[in-house]
Amino acid sequence: MFSFVRLFGLASVGGRKRLLCRTLGDALARQPASAASLYQRVSGDRVLSAYLAEIDQAAARSDGGGVQDLADELIAAAPGSSGFAGGTRVGLALHLEVIHRLAKASLVGKLDPVVGSAAAESLLSSLLARAGLPATGGESGEAARPHAAAVLGQTSRYLAWLGSTSLMLSARRVTTPAAARELVAFTVGYRQRVLRVVDPDPPSASGPAELGTPLTAAVCVLAWCRDFCEFHGAHQAAGLYPVYEILTGTKFLGNYWDGDSVLMGLRDALFGRGAAVATSAAAVARDAFGTVGEFDRVWTLISAGAVATLRDVRVAHPAELIRPEFTPDRQLLGAYLRSYASHRYVATAGQAMIALTGVVGCAGAAGGLWERMRAISAVGGWTAPMPAVEPHRRLSACVLAVASRLAPLAPGESDRQLRVFLTGLPAPVLEATAELAARVLPGSAGFRERGAEDSVVEGLRVLQLVGTHRVGAR
Repeated sequence: MFSFVRLFGLASVGGRKRLLCRTLGDALARQPASAASLYQRVSGDRVLSAYLAEIDQAAARSDGGGVQDLADELIAAAPGSSGFAGGTRVGLALHLEVIHRLAKASLVGKLDPVVGSAAAESLLSSLLARAGLPATGGESGEAARPHAAAVLGQTSRYLAWLGSTSLMLSARRVTTPAAARELVAFTVGYRQRVLRVVDPDPPSASGPAELGTPLTAAVCVLAWCRDFCEFHGAHQAAGLYPVYEILTGTKFLGNYWDGDSVLMGLRDALFGRGAAVATSAAAVARDAFGTVGEFDRVWTLISAGAVATLRDVRVAHPAELIRPEFTPDRQLLGAYLRSYASHRYVATAGQAMIALTGVVGCAGAAGGLWERMRAISAVGGWTAPMPAVEPHRRLSACVLAVASRLAPLAPGESDRQLRVFLTGLPAPVLEATAELAARVLPGSAGFRERGAEDSVVEGLRVLQLVGTHRVGAR
């Protein structure tokens, strides 16, 4: 009789779900803690490959119930209390892979975008809950931090790329406005969720559960910030505030909309002669950077990656895709770019040329801070669909990142040093920089008619759109 009861239980819908969850959970638990990518693991595991095949088939049939059931099975099957051991890492990578497949099916396939985004939301909520937890079990918190940074960084970067890709596909009429709208809203909302996970003391925290951060090591929060700032993601400038707090142990009280510089505040807090912060977090951060020169170089590289992946301003931004922090507003673009441009560690064209040489001519010492940041980004286990190019290999982006630090921040300021710096560049480099400026900065188009130098200078005037109310009050 007991056997019949068990058989009837397995034959029910609930019983089948429990069996599938247990089978998928066992397959994840068997995964070793190795450097193998998700695709290598899937190709060698029949359960994981069958699960992804089921996801693809359900999406192709536009089977909303099936898609949500499969997402729920992964959420229930993924290990959630074993730190970042092999099964947990693979489970989180599988979360991202399924989210990507659902997004692709919603944009260019037959899946209802409302269903696809709903399933992706449940998966991403599960991922953030797991990545934001302190490590327990067999892996120490110190060892788990790089994996949390990798997962949160990959998630941030992917969401930014997905939002920009949705906009581009909608503008080119490859996808419907409804599908693009659903996914843009999804990416904007969940990048803010990522930000709250990283922020040790987020605004309007509901209680102790929202306090604290999984990224307490300086190299980890910098690796996350590098990924968070790429592909013109929403809330990009706001992402610098938790970085400041984690690295200094204090809050930055300025407002980037008023033109206040988080990066210069951070530089002064760590290396300023009279303003250095005397906290244990600041001491650890100073040791991580080593010198103020390395601080400046690392942040110039991060800003070069951000500049290189800004959205194309020549592409029309439909009104239905406008969301907070995801708009064609020039002032918002100026605020994002000014977050880096206000990092004023160069004052002359000569200093800027030396800084540019240091950025593009050296990727950093072996075992140095940048190399450790790059190593962290590689441990997530998921091969992202968007390209990953080292910033020092993007010469025009590095030039524009350094040039922005010489550009006038207020109307009436001299642009002489900026022009001297630009004219000192080889003609092909200046032309490539003008081409990039024409793509990412309003007002830079037509550089072949008016000259590359004037085009770049004109494009960088977008920096002056921020903090103008302060200038008028003086």
